[in-house]
Amino acid sequence: MNALLGLEGRDRVRKHGSKRVNARIAARMEQRLERAAAEPRFARVRLHKLDREWDIDRAILIPFAGMGIAALVLGLRKNPRWRFPLAAQIGFLLAYAAVGWCPPAVVLRRLGLRTRQEIDAERLALLPHAAA
Repeated sequence: MNALLGLEGRDRVRKHGSKRVNARIAARMEQRLERAAAEPRFARVRLHKLDREWDIDRAILIPFAGMGIAALVLGLRKNPRWRFPLAAQIGFLLAYAAVGWCPPAVVLRRLGLRTRQEIDAERLALLPHAAA
């Protein structure tokens, strides 16, 4: 019962991520699905948690936006050298948008953050158990 089958080709973050990290994230999800099959209440609670779970895109974009604004303001008001971190952020965002990889994405994946497709796959797999 692998709910993530077929995501490798469609999920650009999983495609460019570590196979070991992807396997660890998938194994955790499978454990939760097995528990949900045995405990319908757990499935309902888990669905509520999934509604609040941040995906990796959100976890990358919100801090980058804040840091980008700070770097821009500091670069315009204080010292032009602050524009270099802003340029690096723009490069990271471009790489992430184009291929699904940037240095912060590697760290966030190791911390266990999942893609929207992974979260949605777990939600879809939980629905029959929650209805029981």
